Amino acid sequence: MRMPNSTLYRTLAILGIIIASVMILYYARGFFKPLAIAALLSMLLLPLVHKLISWGLPDMLAYVLGSILVLLLAAGLVYLVGLQVSRVVSDSDRLEQRFKKMTEQGRAYVSNTFGYSISDKQWQQRVDGLKKDVQGRVMGAIGTTTSILTDFLLVLVYIVVMLMARGRIKRFVLTQVPDGHRQRAKDTIHSIVQVTGSYLRGRLILIAILCGVYAAGFLIAGIQYAFFIAIIAAVLTIIPYIGNIIGGIIAVGMALLTGDSTQALIVLGVMTVAQFLESYVLQPLIVGEAVDLNPLFTISSVIAAGAVWGIAGMVVALPVFGSLKTLFDHIRSTEPVGYLLGTRDKVVSDYHQD
Repeated sequence: MRMPNSTLYRTLAILGIIIASVMILYYARGFFKPLAIAALLSMLLLPLVHKLISWGLPDMLAYVLGSILVLLLAAGLVYLVGLQVSRVVSDSDRLEQRFKKMTEQGRAYVSNTFGYSISDKQWQQRVDGLKKDVQGRVMGAIGTTTSILTDFLLVLVYIVVMLMARGRIKRFVLTQVPDGHRQRAKDTIHSIVQVTGSYLRGRLILIAILCGVYAAGFLIAGIQYAFFIAIIAAVLTIIPYIGNIIGGIIAVGMALLTGDSTQALIVLGVMTVAQFLESYVLQPLIVGEAVDLNPLFTISSVIAAGAVWGIAGMVVALPVFGSLKTLFDHIRSTEPVGYLLGTRDKVVSDYHQD
């Protein structure tokens, strides 16, 4: 006999599973973060690994070479950023004086324009508070970067063993599927790997192109630390929507701190044109519709993942939720959920037709 409140119990059970999953991911993030990053990078490397194996290389050597490539790319990025950071640190005294001058100019503007005056003591307290906040955020970013680098060797190990075990994992999943649905399950696995790999490869290409465009524009405009600003702004675009805003604020702020308002406007103009080209020209050509998430769930997934895993969560949010969306699309009972998360105009009633 069916219980009258079975729908309510089912809803509460699903809600409980979601809450428990989030708690597990949060409190065991030290274990799951490198594992998730390694899984995504493994999917990124699969075409290269398959190519190396097709050339006659032993499987293990292909896996190790793929991991070494990831290591070299990461080391190169860290070296470039570290080189630029050392230049900024060497000019810290001059930048601090410039910052004080800018804040005093801002204070005078507010006083003359709005008639709102602040005593020297109050103003100094606010400036000191702002400096501490900025320093705290910078130290937090450095701490996060250090943590990521510390986990990176573990990620490389995970990549190798995941590539080694990929066939076993696939066969295990297929054994859990009824015989009549195994081909559909194979197609689902293939689609998830394709979606994730295509998105990550396309995103890396876009970051490289944006970095080059930013650096060229900033150098032509005579912006100090052009490469540093370009690298930071381009890398941050891996975080959808939010990364562009943060990168723009950092770039304009650095231009004001090291130059003048004209250079800041040039930086803003270069980034606006580059973002327009990326959104409407480059992304459709390079990335396409690899991750079919609508803007609402794109932003929501990034914020939710950031609340659980911080910056690492924001980076992995889109490929992970994109993979879940692909999985939902291939399971009949969850196809409406895939429709809700996506952008394609498929009528919900179509999902219930045989």
